[in-house]
Amino acid sequence: MQPLVPAVGPVVSAVLPERLTERWRHFLSGNGRMDAAYRTQRGLFMPAEVERLAGPALRDRWTSASARVTAAESALFDGASATLEGDVARLETRVYLASQLLRDLDVMSMAHGLEVRVPFVDHVLLEAIWPDLGAYPALMRNKRLLHETLARPLPREAVDRPKQGFTLPFAQWIAGDLQPFVRSGMAHLADTGWIAPEVPDATWRAWQRGATHWTRPWALGVLGEFLKHM
Repeated sequence: MQPLVPAVGPVVSAVLPERLTERWRHFLSGNGRMDAAYRTQRGLFMPAEVERLAGPALRDRWTSASARVTAAESALFDGASATLEGDVARLETRVYLASQLLRDLDVMSMAHGLEVRVPFVDHVLLEAIWPDLGAYPALMRNKRLLHETLARPLPREAVDRPKQGFTLPFAQWIAGDLQPFVRSGMAHLADTGWIAPEVPDATWRAWQRGATHWTRPWALGVLGEFLKHM
């Protein structure tokens, strides 16, 4: 399939939404590498985008920071599994699950005084089933390992139901009550040189016209407010 990429690349770029163009370019630059594909799927900013939005304060630290990020990513991406499914499962477990999902769960539950347990990521359970997941990747599809081992089978309406994520109306909040918070945080990043002066307004306009996801202004705004109070 790889020889087809240079041929279809410009065609795909022409029909992709603007907000996905940079991700497609980064995916193509990886020549099929797992790290490039995974960043394309899970990364907030692609490397080329970070370089464009960086201000003088970030550029002064860019070489050492980039080297540390590269070393950290190498530790995550090295040690490939024998299967594509195994690679994806390993990265989702180490990165998305550990760094975001479990952290968000812990923060939000403790904020309300709740003790939450996640039995499906218990280390004893994972040690027992992980080898079989690598040897039989089909067990991971459609959560077969869960529903096919139940004493009473689930109805097909539950098993075959399309996956549905849990979302919050952040776009609505950012356009309303959270707008001063986000704009102030981005302005602080620009004022202190972490991002280029034009980035706050450009990011805001891009989000308003649908050329970028709400997570872009939100992430920059939160980072700015965090640094403001350090």
